[in-house]
Amino acid sequence: RYLLWEHPLIHDAFMVSLFARLIRKDDVVYDIGANIGLYTRLMRQWFGASYIYAFEPMAENRELLEENIRLGNMGGVCEISPLALSDAPGKEELQIDDMNSGSAVLNSISGGEASSGRAHFGLPPKTETVELETLDAFAKRPGVRPPGMMKIDTEGAEVKILIGGRETIRAHKPRMAIALHGKDKARGTLEQLEILECPAYGVVREEGVMKYRRLAVADFDRLGNNNILAAYDE
Repeated sequence: RYLLWEHPLIHDAFMVSLFARLIRKDDVVYDIGANIGLYTRLMRQWFGASYIYAFEPMAENRELLEENIRLGNMGGVCEISPLALSDAPGKEELQIDDMNSGSAVLNSISGGEASSGRAHFGLPPKTETVELETLDAFAKRPGVRPPGMMKIDTEGAEVKILIGGRETIRAHKPRMAIALHGKDKARGTLEQLEILECPAYGVVREEGVMKYRRLAVADFDRLGNNNILAAYDE
């Protein structure tokens, strides 16, 4: 299903280019929203991450993620977590897209509506219950190593993750590649990064021209790419 509509390393070229800038050799990387593990493998095999915590709450995706880790001989350097990172612990329904993209959206983000793929075919919602945890609480678990870099691609939960991870981000200053999902999430993400005093960069449309530069909150509605970079080390 993924390959029917995605062209890896073409549509993903900007995000992969962020990995090339943000992942340092031997970094511990948090792949938040790992899906089936395409990026997880690149982080290790192309960019030299020493250890990866791969977060993927959708059960069907996790099966493929586990197989990708096996195929990449990464079992000793990648830990898969079924958690959905958010702004508070608990449990929540996850809206599953088993028609198109293999993505999933928390009910608090979707408003309980069926995933776009199922809605397109007139199908009712399909859900599974997942455990929520904050980034701060996860990072404090015994034996967990702090992040040097984080990729956040969570179908709209990016603002919640930053809120639930303020202490970790301030303490360890991970470099971040963040995928944004809609203008409201773009604005919320840029607001959270401003609170964290963490510079963000991305592509904006200005007078018909695309420019890559530092972002302000006011840039939320003129982004030319939904992926942005955030790093204290400018």
